[in-house]
Amino acid sequence: MKASAWIALLSMLLTQVSSQETVGSCSSSQPGCDDDVAMIQLRDDKVGRSGTCDFNDLNQQGDCTADESCQCTPNPSGQEIGPFSLGYLKCSGETSCSTEDDGKYYIFKDSSQYLACSGKESCRYPFNVHNVGAACCTGYKACGKKTTLFLNSDGQSSCTNDVCCAAKEACKGAVLEGVHSLSCTGSEKYICQKVSATLSGDLFCQAKEGCKEGIFRVSGSDHCVTCSAVPGSDDYGSCMGSVFNFEGSSDVRMNCVGKKSCAKAKVHLASGTCLDLICNGNYACKDMEITFNGGGCKCSGSNCPADICPAQSECSIANPSTICAAGNADTACCATGGTPDCAQCCNTGGGAAGDPHIQSLHGAHYTLLKTGTFKAWSFSKDTRFPSKMGLQGANVQWQMFARYSGQQFNTRGLLLLDQTRDSVKSMELTSKDCVWRAKNGGDGEWRDVKKRELLSLSEDHISSFDVTEPHKLKKGPTGQPWTISYMSLKMNKGHGDGLVARLYTQCIPGDHLDYKVIMFDKKDIDIVGGELGVTADSTQKEINPITGQSHLLSSRLRSMHMRADSEFQVEKSWADLGGTKAGSSYLEQEPEPSLVMSVCTPSDEEKAATICAKYLPKEAKTESEVFADCVYDVCHGAGEESAELAATLINA
Repeated sequence: MKASAWIALLSMLLTQVSSQETVGSCSSSQPGCDDDVAMIQLRDDKVGRSGTCDFNDLNQQGDCTADESCQCTPNPSGQEIGPFSLGYLKCSGETSCSTEDDGKYYIFKDSSQYLACSGKESCRYPFNVHNVGAACCTGYKACGKKTTLFLNSDGQSSCTNDVCCAAKEACKGAVLEGVHSLSCTGSEKYICQKVSATLSGDLFCQAKEGCKEGIFRVSGSDHCVTCSAVPGSDDYGSCMGSVFNFEGSSDVRMNCVGKKSCAKAKVHLASGTCLDLICNGNYACKDMEITFNGGGCKCSGSNCPADICPAQSECSIANPSTICAAGNADTACCATGGTPDCAQCCNTGGGAAGDPHIQSLHGAHYTLLKTGTFKAWSFSKDTRFPSKMGLQGANVQWQMFARYSGQQFNTRGLLLLDQTRDSVKSMELTSKDCVWRAKNGGDGEWRDVKKRELLSLSEDHISSFDVTEPHKLKKGPTGQPWTISYMSLKMNKGHGDGLVARLYTQCIPGDHLDYKVIMFDKKDIDIVGGELGVTADSTQKEINPITGQSHLLSSRLRSMHMRADSEFQVEKSWADLGGTKAGSSYLEQEPEPSLVMSVCTPSDEEKAATICAKYLPKEAKTESEVFADCVYDVCHGAGEESAELAATLINA
C-alpha cells in the first residue's frame, strides 16, 4: 500500500476515534471532564433510543422535566449522580428517567435527597437507583416495570426512608428495598400491584385492588398494616392475594377493611410475633392463610373467618391502640392527604439557632426571649428487646435540656440524659469550650469525648448514644473556629439497634451553640415533649416573655411569633439536673440579657437581607420565617457569621 493510502486510512481512523471520544461538550480527554460522563453519554448514543440523555440535567441539576429526558444508561458498576441543585431528582417529563438495562443502576451521592417521579410513565423501563432518601411516585405508571429502588441503609440520611405511590399502576411490579413505611393510595386501580417491598415500619394501602399479589417482608418491632377501600367508594380487593412475612418478634395490627380486602392473603409469622387481625367488609380475609411458626394471633371484626386464630395460638397486644396512628391514619412522611410530598420526609428536624429561634418538629416557629434552663426535647417509648432472660420490655426515656442566657439569649448549654431502666447516661455540651463530656451511671466520672464512641449501659443495648463525630472543626467567614458534632440516638427494637433520632450541634467556643434534632418516624414525633414538641397552632398568640401578656415584635419584613415557654422552664440548677459542676458554674456566671434592643433601620435590614441571601439555600429564601430570623440576627449585631451558621444548620 502506498504511503498516501496509509496516511488517508490513519486519518480516517483518528477521525472515528475522535468522534467516539467526544460526546456533546464533554470529552474523556478534556481537562476536568468526568470519564464516566463521557462513557454514559457515548453508551446512550449507541442505544439509539428516541429519548435524550443530558447528563448534566441528571447528574447536577436533578431536572428531568422534559418528555423523554434523562434516559441514560449508567456504567456497569453503578453510576453516582448528584447532589442535585434542586435538592431532589425531579422526573416530571413523560417517560423521563430510565436506565434501560435491568442490571445497571445509579447511586445517589447524597442520601438526604429524594426522588420525585410525577411524569406519566416516569422512572420505569426500568429505573434502578440506590441510596435514595425517600421516593414519591405520583405519575401514571410511575416507578413500575421492574424498577428497583434501594432506600438508604447506612443510617446517614437525614430523610425518613418512606415511599409513597399514588397514581394508577404506580409502583406496579416495582422492587422497593430498605423502605421504612410504604403508602399506596388513590382512587385509581392497581397501585402497588405485584410490588415486592422490604419494610421496617408500616404499610398503608388504600386503593382498588391496591397491593394486590404483592410480597412484603417486614422486620422490626411494631407494625401497622392497613388494607382498605377508599372511604365512600365501592373499591375492593386491597392486599388480595398478597404475601406478608413478618420477620423477628413483633406486634402487628392488621386492618382489613372493605370488600375482599386481604382475601387469599398469606401471612407468615415469626416466633414471638402477635398479630391483631381486624376483618370488616364482605369477604374480607376470606381464604386467608396464617402460618404461625411459634407466633400467635387474635381476630376481631364483622367478617373474622372461623378458626383463623385457633385457641392455642391466641395472643394479645398490651397497647394495640399505640401501634397504629389515631384513626389508622397513614404514617408515611410523604403522605399529606393529597398529592404526596417527599420534601416532608427530608425536613423532619427541629432545634434552636441564634436568638434563639426555635423550630419544633411539628412545624411551629417562634422566638424565645427569656433566660433560663428549659426542657428542649423529651422522648418516652416502650420497646421490647432480646436478652439472656428471653424477650423483655423496657421504657426508653430520653430528655434534653437547653440553657438560654447571655446578652442575646443564645443557647449556651445542652444536657442530654438517658434514664432508661433507672440507669442514667449523661452528656453535656457548653459553649465555654464546645467539648462534649459524658458520664455512665449516676456515680460515674465525667470524661471528654475525643473520638467516636457508643454509650450504652447494658450488654442488651436497650438504648444508646452513638457519637459519630464529636468535634469536627470548621472556620467561618471571619476566621472564627466552629466545632460541629453528630450523634445518633438508638433504641433496641427487638431486632437490634434502630435509629430514632439524630442530634446535630454547631458551637463557637466562648460564644454560643445551635442544635438540631432530626427524627425518622411520624409516630415517634407525635410523642415528643418539650419545646420541640410544640404544635404550630400554639404560636399564633404571641406572649411577652417579661410580662406574660400578648406581645408582637414587628420588623419591616414580618411579625415574629414569641413564646415564654413557662411550661418547659425548670427551676433546678444545671448541676441538680445532672450536669457538671464546671458547666453549672459557667452557665450561672453568664451576663443577664439586655432588655433593650438595638434599632434596625430599613437600610440596615436591606444590608442584612443581602448577607443572608448570600448564604441561605435557595429554598430557604422562600421560607419567610427562616430568612427573616437570619435578617433579624444579622441586623441586631450577630454579624455575617450568623448567616453562615443558619445555612449550615438548615443543611445539617
